Amino acid sequence: MKHGRILALALVFLMALTCVYVPAFAADYGTVTEDNTGAVTLNFGNDSITISGYGSIITDAANGNVKRPDDLKTNEEGAAVLTLPEVDLSGKDWTKVDLYAASKNDAAVVIKVGDTEVASFDNVNNGSWDSYRVNTAELKSTDAKGAVTLNITRDSAYCGNYVYVKFYNPDAKPELLPYQDESLSFEERAADLVSRMTLEEKVYQMGMMAPAI
Repeated sequence: MKHGRILALALVFLMALTCVYVPAFAADYGTVTEDNTGAVTLNFGNDSITISGYGSIITDAANGNVKRPDDLKTNEEGAAVLTLPEVDLSGKDWTKVDLYAASKNDAAVVIKVGDTEVASFDNVNNGSWDSYRVNTAELKSTDAKGAVTLNITRDSAYCGNYVYVKFYNPDAKPELLPYQDESLSFEERAADLVSRMTLEEKVYQMGMMAPAI
């Protein structure tokens, strides 16, 4: 009888284990930031290195404490892939893509959104691992949606330090907030500005040495 109870308890325990739900954690492919012209900048996350021969993600103090791949190498097939968050190009007026990077070796980069190639760079070599520059390419397609990937080809070797990808329209005009719009009355602009201020900012403005907002 005693052994029967032990067996029954063991079976209940095993059944309970099979019902345990283990949540799946989403990969961290970075962040997307939109400015007042509608441009979006994509930065890397902890899981952005998806194919490589070597590399790690670091926090780069020299570039605003953003995360980026460091010591990135292609694999034995001469390829490396970096993954960024998803974007939807449809309906956007973007015409350009910027790739901010530094490299002392030759490397070609194809940018894809989902499975669609949207831009390419024949060579991102600028002769330095620490001196960054903006590489600009024409956007080939706006009919694409999905994760952004940097598909890098180079003989198995270090292939560049990459900081961000930016989609934008160079002719776009900044969208004015109401308090910036000179066509509105002083009262309307002041009311809008005050509505955006924190309590701390409002208190500071009552002093003689108030910091700029």
